Amino acid sequence: MTEQQKLTFTALQQRLDSLMLRDRLRFSRRLHGVKKVKNPDAQQAIFQEMAKEIDHAAGESPAA
Repeated sequence: MTEQQKLTFTALQQRLDSLMLRDRLRFSRRLHGVKKVKNPDAQQAIFQEMAKEIDHAAGESPAA
């Protein structure tokens, strides 16, 4: 995944299906909290960081 690629709430929500229930619930709560952030750039930065954490929780190696 490149830095230019925009992540969305829906795209990250779909990636949660591969996680254990505990991780899925934790990340789901965090994703819903990101909706409160009004600044699109800040929101995108949070999505990028969460994508890395979701990949790590799923046991995938993060894309360099």
